[in-house]
Amino acid sequence: MRHTTLSETTLETATVMVVAREPEHGRALTRRIAASGARALGPWPDTVMALTLEQELCPDLCALVLPPLGGRRVVQLVPRLLDRREPRALVVRLAEPFGDRELTAALELALARGAELAQVEREALDPLKVMRDLDALMRAKSVLTHELPMTERHASERLRHVAADHGERLADVARRVWARRGSLAGDSDLMVVPPAALAA
Repeated sequence: MRHTTLSETTLETATVMVVAREPEHGRALTRRIAASGARALGPWPDTVMALTLEQELCPDLCALVLPPLGGRRVVQLVPRLLDRREPRALVVRLAEPFGDRELTAALELALARGAELAQVEREALDPLKVMRDLDALMRAKSVLTHELPMTERHASERLRHVAADHGERLADVARRVWARRGSLAGDSDLMVVPPAALAA
């Protein structure tokens, strides 16, 4: 049973399920994920088996090793495997070869996107509008990463902190950022950028 909510999950407390048809690639990825600090489960050879186990194991992320496409193998990191209706914006893809820093950054970004999804779902006034709220969030992060010196992961953290500090829904903060695009440089809430976060 997961001991934290996804919004509280860090790489050190995350559980990642690895799914790979080729055992060699699956074992290699499992070792690398474990070396990053996360708890790696698997690998499992197919998605059907993983879907069954996911309900029992409750992983924070699923790492899917896809067959080579155009000669390059791709790893997909997704916050959930069960709900296939989730937008592509939640998926983080890595094309081999990739280094340990790229893998760690991708895992952290996938966790951040999963935390956003969990928060948007919790706060949704209408479950049918969750996808619209996620779309607003993606647009806001795009504005922040283009107008302010921050990564997508840091933009995600800033939006969630501002929402918590002001007692607002995350989607409402995102829509406000979108409405103010082009004029965010002086926003003290959004410009609290620790140097360490910029280097991440």
